[in-house]
Order: sequence, then C-alpha cells, then structure tokens
Amino acid sequence: MVVEFSENRKLTAEEKLEEKLYELNATKNELLAADKYLKVTEEEMEKYRQEVEEMREELQESNLTFNHKIAVQERNALANWMKARYWETRMMQQSRENACLKYRLRMMQREMLPVGSVRRELMPGRPESQKPVWQASRVVPRMNSSTSPQSDPEMHTVARGVREFPHCPGLLRMPYHMGWNVPDFPPPHPPPQWWTWGPRPHFVPPPQG
Repeated sequence: MVVEFSENRKLTAEEKLEEKLYELNATKNELLAADKYLKVTEEEMEKYRQEVEEMREELQESNLTFNHKIAVQERNALANWMKARYWETRMMQQSRENACLKYRLRMMQREMLPVGSVRRELMPGRPESQKPVWQASRVVPRMNSSTSPQSDPEMHTVARGVREFPHCPGLLRMPYHMGWNVPDFPPPHPPPQWWTWGPRPHFVPPPQG
C-alpha cells in the first residue's frame, strides 16, 4: 500500500513537472517571440525615425529653396519696376526731344518756304479779343523825289501806259502762265497758295510819275 501510494505520488509529481516544463517552454517560446517582435519593432521605429529625419531635412531644404525663390522674385520684381520707371523717364525725355525737333523742323520749313505761303498759328486768347497781324494797319511809305527809284535812261515810253524793257543778257523770267513747253526753259514754280485764314499778300503800290 505504501509502495503504491508513493508510486502514485511520484507519477503525479512527474506529470506536474512535465506540465510545468511544458508551460515553461511555452512561456520561453513566447518570450523569444516577443523578443523577436520587439527587435523588429525597434528596427521599424529606427527606420521611421530616419525617414522622419530625412523628411524634416527635405522640408527644411524646401523652405530654404522657397524662401530663396521668393527673394529672387522680389528682387527681379524690384529690378523690373526700376527698369520700367527708367524707360518711362526715357520715353518722356524722348517725346520731349521729338516735340522739340518737330518744332525746329517746322520752323526750318517755314524759313525755307516763300514769303506769304506760311500758315500763321492761331494766337492765344479769344478770336474777338485778338487782332491778327495781317489785319493790322500798315504804314505805306510815301514816294517823293528822294525816295522814288531813278528812271532807267535805256527805258523809253512806246505808248501811253506801255513800257519797253532793254535787252537782258540773263535768263528771261516769265509769269507762271507763260513759258510752258519752251525749249531750254524748265517749268516755272507754281504760285503760292493763299488760304482764307493765312496771310494775305501785301502789294506795294507802283511809284507815281
């Protein structure tokens, strides 16, 4: 009886020991698996940490590049604005120079045109308050013995009111309605045009006597 009881207890203890060993092995395996998972997790965390650092560096570089581009664009905009102001000033100066040159050219053309064919500019002020120059009173010099032209001894009177001029060795001058299609004579210049608002021709009266 005692031997059987001791054997039963021995078998029960062995079974319990086997169960404990099995549980211990299972726990050990779980610990190993947890250790492996922890290592993998640490590796992934390190990998993520490196990615975060790289992304942070890229973000910082992107910010620096963006700020640099903004600074360059602002500098270019300022340079373009200064160029625009400079060219506006140059255009204003050029327009003034063009106006001055046009005025000088117009004055030179007026000086080159024959007398009486230049159109007068409108005078400032109201028309009724201004009197044109060509409508102003003119002083006509009187002819007397001292101011009258001397008579040509070669010029003699053929008939009353008709005079004959002496032979002229130079080129014969004819009125504009004469001398057309004459050999060795170029066509004369057309007469000056008179406008209703321009200066009127001032005819000097012929000498008396």
